[in-house]
Amino acid sequence: MENKESESKAIVVLKGANEFTKHFQYGDIELYASKAHDAKNDIHGILFAIPVIPDMGISDLYYPMEFENQQFRDEMFENLDAELIIQRIRGQIIENRKNQNENTTNGN
Repeated sequence: MENKESESKAIVVLKGANEFTKHFQYGDIELYASKAHDAKNDIHGILFAIPVIPDMGISDLYYPMEFENQQFRDEMFENLDAELIIQRIRGQIIENRKNQNENTTNGN
């Protein structure tokens, strides 16, 4: 399958793929991406799932993305950058934790 070496020396490995789902490994993190469609509301999306991020102590993480139409969703799915998705999710977790700590410190 495909490999991509990052600056941090972790390698993105595409472990499996089909028309609807992709499974990546990035270091010790697995990322699953699945196409989704809400027929009732005609919304197309991709659901990202990460079973565990060991160094952050987080498990069962789901991150949905919505697109204007099926074509945009399919283009994104075809050209997924797993490393970028994982890094953005990790960054959001860090930001959320920082905000929670600030709120706790400020008595909110």
